[in-house]
Order: sequence, then C-alpha cells, then structure tokens
Amino acid sequence: MLRVAKHAHNVGFSTVFAWNDMFEKTDPQVLKFHNLHSLITPVVWGYKEDVTVEGYFSEGLFDRLNTVFPSIYFATAFKGANGIKQSFSNINRYLSTHQSYNRLLKGAAEIVSNKTAGIFVTGWSRYSHHRPLCELLPTSLPSLFMSLIYLQDPQIPASKVHKRLKRLLNCKEAEMRRAAREFQLNHTEIYYPPIETEYSTCHFLWAPIHKELEDLRFLTWLSHRVSSMDKKTRKELREKLERNEKELRSQLSPIFFDETIDEFIAGNFDPLKRRIEKKTIKMNSNIINTK
Repeated sequence: MLRVAKHAHNVGFSTVFAWNDMFEKTDPQVLKFHNLHSLITPVVWGYKEDVTVEGYFSEGLFDRLNTVFPSIYFATAFKGANGIKQSFSNINRYLSTHQSYNRLLKGAAEIVSNKTAGIFVTGWSRYSHHRPLCELLPTSLPSLFMSLIYLQDPQIPASKVHKRLKRLLNCKEAEMRRAAREFQLNHTEIYYPPIETEYSTCHFLWAPIHKELEDLRFLTWLSHRVSSMDKKTRKELREKLERNEKELRSQLSPIFFDETIDEFIAGNFDPLKRRIEKKTIKMNSNIINTK
C-alpha cells in the first residue's frame, strides 16, 4: 500500500484513498513512521443496516484514525450490500444504513466528526468477489436518489425523504396506489407489494426496466407457491415468466453486455423454471398414483 500510494502521488494524484480494513489495526506510531498520514486518506466502510452495533467497527478504530490522519471519509451503499443473491432493491434498508452513520458520528465516531470530509455512496454489482450478480443499476436508481436526498439533509425523517423522492421521480399518487394493491393467491397466501413496486410506476430513466424487475419479484414470490396452483395457473405463470424474460433481455441489451444479461437471466429465471417444472412433475405423479 505504501508503494502504491507513493507512486500515485509521483504521477500526479493529489489524494489517495484507502479502505480502513487495510491498516486499521496497525499501531498509530507505525503509520506515522511510514508517513501514511500524508500519503493516504482513510475511507471507513460499512454497509450493515446499523453500523452503530457494538463490535461492528474494531475497538479503538476512531481513536487511532484521529491520532494519525488529518481527514477521513466514510462509505455507505445504495445497492449490492443486502445479501449474496439479492436481485431486488430495498430502499428502506439502505436508508437505515445512512441514518445509522448519522448516529455513529454523534456517538462512537464523534471524535473524528470534525475531521470527516465526506461520505462515499457506493453501489456494488456483486455482494462479494465471485458471487452472483445482485441488484442491477436500473432497479437501484430510486435507492441512489433516495441516498443523495437524505445525505444532503440527514435531519429529515424518512417520510419526507420519500416525499421528495416521489417528486424527483415524477410519481403519480394514483398510479402508485394501484401498484400497491395486494394480491391474494388463496385464503392464506397474500402478496403485499413493497414500496419499490410503487416506484416502478414513476417516470424516470430506466423506469420500464425497474417495472419488469418488480414484476420478476412478484413472479418469484408466485413460483414458491406452485403447490397451491391448479394446472391452468401454473401454465399462466410459465407464460408470464417467458414474457418477463424476453422483455428484460430486450430492455437490458442497450445497457449491459450479453454475458451480463445471460448471467442475470440464468441466476433469476432458470431456478424458477426448474422449480415449477419439478413441482408440476411431482403433482402429476401424485395424481397418477391416486388413480
């Protein structure tokens, strides 16, 4: 890290950022001896829903950073930090992370609050290296905009954040209410659309893709309840999945490489098709055995 930082400065970079976990447990005197305080600017990252949980950041981290560095940054996330196989956005979960950073700077990290120069809003394509694709950018734009709205005014309540977001995304209340209607599969199985489904009715860049992905969220829910369906309903579900896949491929193609689209389709549609087929075969077998 020291060699890279020196080289970056030698070729003209004025600031070199480094993740805190690359050196966070190093003795402050060692960091000073190697002149790290003038070579790098630390970025304390954490994407947990509540970063104030005791033990999440290593003990004494902020005291050590305060001793060595003249300024620090933090890093939160708007996508890609909510689970290994999470393909759908969760706006309020990321809002909770941002809110917890606000509490952190008033609590455990207060000692460095006057040295805090800013916060990065990161978006990840994979939860970690070599993991499947997670939330795609088109479905995460509302989360990104929400993040920027809140971080510019961290004292506002969540209700006002969403109010401003609706205005920014050109949302119509009537359309959002229609999208929020619950779907009852049977007496016990009811689908309650998340707030992200409501935002799929708004008018912003890539909104049609956002809608298709929210449709996929609903179809995923349905596919886990194949046993509750009759033959006609299962057939309709397969047809809806095929239409959804075709439409997503078409809309994603101007944005992503074919390999990326293929991976996303394979990870999100193929398992649903296999589940439906497996359940159908099992149910047909049960019918034959009862005759």
